[in-house]
Amino acid sequence: FISESGINVLELGCGAADPTRCLAENFLKSSFMASDISTANLGKARENCKSEYPKVWVYIRVAKW
Repeated sequence: FISESGINVLELGCGAADPTRCLAENFLKSSFMASDISTANLGKARENCKSEYPKVWVYIRVAKW
């Protein structure tokens, strides 16, 4: 269930963030934060989601445990 005002989504392990971008395009009032351990994936995610900024934030690098 997504309320009319939208929701905040944190995606861990986003890869290239293709699903994140797709969700952002369809749920206009929601916001998304995507993260991944791979800096290469974060670069791809930033490129894939740049048209959805500032609704999609891709800037967190999750540290290895």
